[in-house]
Amino acid sequence: MNGKRTILVDTAPRGQRGSMTRYADLVQAALAGESVERVRIALPARISDLFGPRLGTWVQHGWRLSAGRAWLATKQADLVHILDGSFAYLAEGLDPERCVVTCHDLIPRLQLEGWIPGKPGQAAIKIMNRSLRVLARVHHVVAVSENTRQDAIRLAGVDPARISVVPNVLAPDWLKGQGEGVPTTPPVILHIGNSASYKNRAGVVRVFSQVRKTTPARLVMIGPRDAVLEQVAAGCGVAQDIEWRETVSEDQLKALYRSASLFLFPSLYEGFGWPVLEAMACGCPVVCSTAASLPEVAGGAALMAPADDEPGLAMQCVAVLTKPEVSAHCRQAGLRHAAGFTVARLAEDLRKVYGKNEKLKAES
Repeated sequence: MNGKRTILVDTAPRGQRGSMTRYADLVQAALAGESVERVRIALPARISDLFGPRLGTWVQHGWRLSAGRAWLATKQADLVHILDGSFAYLAEGLDPERCVVTCHDLIPRLQLEGWIPGKPGQAAIKIMNRSLRVLARVHHVVAVSENTRQDAIRLAGVDPARISVVPNVLAPDWLKGQGEGVPTTPPVILHIGNSASYKNRAGVVRVFSQVRKTTPARLVMIGPRDAVLEQVAAGCGVAQDIEWRETVSEDQLKALYRSASLFLFPSLYEGFGWPVLEAMACGCPVVCSTAASLPEVAGGAALMAPADDEPGLAMQCVAVLTKPEVSAHCRQAGLRHAAGFTVARLAEDLRKVYGKNEKLKAES
């Protein structure tokens, strides 16, 4: 980037691990050796946690809108890259032609319009609309998938010429030496997801119950355990065949992918869908839905069916579990596909985006 100074704006609270911290780590690694500073615009998690999950979120927003945004405006840089489009409002007061924002998804807006389940509150709608207005004004937007790119063009009015697809990638330790695992007996179907309704976790249980009608298997569910899911499992008669794991370390997650016979991910919506790539990198066959970004992320290396076609998803699972040639094909195709999602690829893609900014300034 010719020595130009770039600020990466990380909005994840310190002490909180999650997908946005992971993304910030990957971008920082991709740009290693260049004039890049990563700044965090968030209160420490230990402070916001004092207010509870819901109120703590708004304490964070309030701090970012006041102190955080003002502090960012004092920073000197040739380019400011806000790493989470949910907080695009941080670019208010900055030169929009010096700003790049990564858009991961537009879930609150999609929920508001009824495209996916869930309904954001009035305060969330105001924050979302404020960020969407800024998203349409900044010099360039990075979309993590073509599906997210199209959402941003349609819902936020982003100029198609000012938004580029830069897919998420995997850290080197996910791609180094994972290979094929050793599936357990009886076979394990693995799922990971949070409690958001669009994750379709009840659908996971129902698909599993259909698989169990013909094929011995266990289901390992990673994520929050709740009464609704337990009721679904009991109603389907498979409660005794499900293992619930609320939290796992990264090493434990890799081991689970490697020992599972397949990864089931029938989500109703994903801005990207990192777990699909994780499973593939560990040699775990994937069965997922055709929703949103998942076809482009899976790249033809997964077996798929629409999220509402639970018999079809179950049939794909049974094929993996009962046909060694199908399982072997999915494993090998997944390993080849995941191998292309490298930090080097992310670096190349980001430099192209940043270069567009430099060209614009040189011409102005």
